[in-house]
Amino acid sequence: MDWFKCATHSWRHIRKATPRNLLVLLATISLTACGGGGGGGSNSGNGSQAVAPNSPNSYLPTSSQSKWYYSDSTEGTFATTTKVAGQTAQVINYPTGGKEYFVATADSISFAGFYSPSTYVSGVGDFTIDFRFDESLQLLGNTTRSTKFLSTNGTANIQPTYGSQPILVTGNSSVIGRETITVPYGTVEATRVALDLFISATIDGYSFNIPWNVELWFAEDIGIVRRSQNGQTIELTRFSAPDLDSGDNDTSPTEPTEPTEPTEPTEPTEPTEPTEPTEPTEPTEPTEPTEPTEPILDTDGDGISNKDDTDDDNDGVLDVNDHYPLDPARHDKLKASLTSTSLSHTIGSSVKEVKELSITGTNIEWLLLDSSGWLAISERIGTGNTLVELSIIDHNLAPGSYSTTITLFDKTDGSESKIQVSAEFALPELTLSKNSVTLDISDGFEQVSDSLDVSLSTGERIHPITVSLPAGLHSSTIYASNTAKALNVNLSSIESVKEGLNTFTATASAQVGEHTINKQFDVNVLASRHALVVPDRGVALTKFATKQRLSAEIDILDSYGFTDTLWTASTEAPWLTVTTSGTTADKLQLSADTSGLASNQLHEAEVIVVSDDASIANSNSIRVSLWVGDTDPAEKQVIAKKAINVAADPVRPYIYLNDGSADSAEISVYHSHTQEYIAGLSPGATHQFGDIKVSEDGRWLYSGLDGNSIAVFDLTTFDLHTIWSGNDGLAEMFTITEPSGVPLIVAPRGNVYHANTGTRLNVRGDGQWLSGIAWYQGDNILASSLFGNRFCATESGLSPYTLHCYELTYNSYLDDVKVEHIATAPHGTDSFATGLAISNDGSVVYPVGSSLLGLDVDSMQVKQVFTTDGYAAGSAMGENNEVHATTSNYYGDKDVWIFRPDGSQRYSGDASGSHNSIYNELAVSGDGYQTYVIDDTQLIIMNSY
Repeated sequence: MDWFKCATHSWRHIRKATPRNLLVLLATISLTACGGGGGGGSNSGNGSQAVAPNSPNSYLPTSSQSKWYYSDSTEGTFATTTKVAGQTAQVINYPTGGKEYFVATADSISFAGFYSPSTYVSGVGDFTIDFRFDESLQLLGNTTRSTKFLSTNGTANIQPTYGSQPILVTGNSSVIGRETITVPYGTVEATRVALDLFISATIDGYSFNIPWNVELWFAEDIGIVRRSQNGQTIELTRFSAPDLDSGDNDTSPTEPTEPTEPTEPTEPTEPTEPTEPTEPTEPTEPTEPTEPTEPILDTDGDGISNKDDTDDDNDGVLDVNDHYPLDPARHDKLKASLTSTSLSHTIGSSVKEVKELSITGTNIEWLLLDSSGWLAISERIGTGNTLVELSIIDHNLAPGSYSTTITLFDKTDGSESKIQVSAEFALPELTLSKNSVTLDISDGFEQVSDSLDVSLSTGERIHPITVSLPAGLHSSTIYASNTAKALNVNLSSIESVKEGLNTFTATASAQVGEHTINKQFDVNVLASRHALVVPDRGVALTKFATKQRLSAEIDILDSYGFTDTLWTASTEAPWLTVTTSGTTADKLQLSADTSGLASNQLHEAEVIVVSDDASIANSNSIRVSLWVGDTDPAEKQVIAKKAINVAADPVRPYIYLNDGSADSAEISVYHSHTQEYIAGLSPGATHQFGDIKVSEDGRWLYSGLDGNSIAVFDLTTFDLHTIWSGNDGLAEMFTITEPSGVPLIVAPRGNVYHANTGTRLNVRGDGQWLSGIAWYQGDNILASSLFGNRFCATESGLSPYTLHCYELTYNSYLDDVKVEHIATAPHGTDSFATGLAISNDGSVVYPVGSSLLGLDVDSMQVKQVFTTDGYAAGSAMGENNEVHATTSNYYGDKDVWIFRPDGSQRYSGDASGSHNSIYNELAVSGDGYQTYVIDDTQLIIMNSY
């Protein structure tokens, strides 16, 4: 009999039983209270129960042997008794464990409460609830009034955990009438009764109305033959009861009675003497009959008849204004100020609209009833004039339109009036302060966040806000109300992020009870290219008879700075061995085997490095060259060519030089091991060439040209690629760097260009104005790190020099650069600057003044002072972070020096001999073992193998 069971209701997010969970429990009951229902179990409610009840009312003929069978149940419903509010109540026990309490007398049957054996609250458990009323409500009786009213207190005993809680019970019962009905048991005459109750509780400031409506059909000598509640009906199929005891109806014969004795006859009385006759009187004249008089009514006994009295009941109200002129207890009718009203409510809000209902009627007892469950009535019972407030009970109702009817009952005369109430329930509005948030990692990956303000139109009541986001994005958890709260969106990884503008749709969700309110917004992630970066993309290896450099270690970096990016490497050159795989925390090892290779010949190979992640762009390949010579080189070799500017090829043993002091037709290319002329790089006609730089992979050469231009040559063919113009003085001094693997030219006066096109890039960051003296000087000395992340600049015309270093970031999304000032060397560090170099990772800068120093870039504190003969002239970085330096050897016999990163000396030599004319211009070969310097007439090669 499923219709006997209370429907259970699942409530999420409840972690443990607390007093506040009682609110959830009562809300559950309000949806499932069903008296005769309840889901299983047969535990009794509160109070002792006795067997063998004897009901004195034939419409509820209970006994210890009576059983009722309803609908498809094979188990019988039976009766017991219990005490409710001091009265003996008949307990109708349904098979599911639900119970209903009736107080029966010979003249009436009244309803006294019910018991629900199982109400489940998710996350808390099962509860039994026993409702008992302090006064019972008459259902059947011998009075003429068909409607009865109830207003009483009671208890709801909730087990386990909560115990007895006070309740207010209001309602009415109505005898609809007698009906002939047919049920499976048979056709019977039954009295139909409707019962409408409202159980109210106020706990922790929250009010709950529990409507309970049922119809019962009582048949004499049988009991309840039909029961209907919430659209579910049960009907009697079988009824068993004991045979009636004959008792006083026994007709056994009685014993004969004894005969009575005859009584003695009484003595006769003596006859009386006759009296004398009286004289007849004279007849009187008949009187005329009087007219009958009207009865005189004087209700209040004030001596003035009601006919003449203007206040018959003497209640102070003139009869013309008195609806009850003969009843001093009342003079007016019960009235309500409203016949209809409307309310609106935002679900989950602390703000409630209140409408006032004025009830008037001096000394009249009244009762307000409705069956909505969502309407809060401040006073449901009262006497006389009362102001009642109507509002909404926020009870997880669905949004929409609702209506109910309030019935105002006059308990004195049973009259009633109706008040129509309509209501609009709306979900709260979730408001976001902006339509999108932006997370910018275009200058390099970091954990970034952006925020927007979130508010919810629920007054002071707060509700949780969550956000659904793609992988790699996270948000804070907040509780929103009318007061806006900041919602932070964070980027913690780059899953799903590609180069450019990435727009993701996020959904902010407010959980208001069982309702979810969603609002979408965009999360824009600005990202630069994510790529593998190989700063040292050119490797030069060398093998002589007894000297060699046949191995190298190459850094494999991630442009976002991740150290766990996987890569693989391969080469088709049989003489070259490479590390096949690793992470960006590892170095790629390569080594050459010259067995079987031809001597006095250049062998070339290519190493391909790719990421395991297809979303990561791959670097350009690593170019490797191997020169195999059959004899060891002399320590000093010369090329009889006057030069002002010199550059070394990072891959091949080539030297590029030109005389920048006068116009010439070409940049000459020489072989550093054979000193042979290889080629000439010519832009056509004659030009004044300036500074020369070569890309790390040895593919491109950049030469200053005619003061403000750059000539770009393709070194695979030695052809001119392009000529582009830049700022004045560009040709005399610039440096090439490759942040994130993109070749850029950094020039004086705050200029940065794409190396191969000459496009000038916008420069952001404080480097634009903090460095006005150094980077913006026209005659500057510039040096950049191999990793492309930093550069330094110093002016050559001031003593002591001022040295500035900067952080450089290329932004491929904006196609611009960000230059941030790092530090400035203290004033007076050294005299005029003549050279500058910076370590591969940009952590140490090596300025040349009167001496060669090593300064920590972040602090500009002196880390190393290098000992050389004479005044230092120039410096340059070589392989393995070795710094090469030159001096004017007036005070000693050495003018070329090579120092390891720890400051120890690896080599020193005499390049200029007795001329003492070495310039500060120098370059270092790709293998790091040749240092190229110049004097007035020639290029000098110092071999340090």
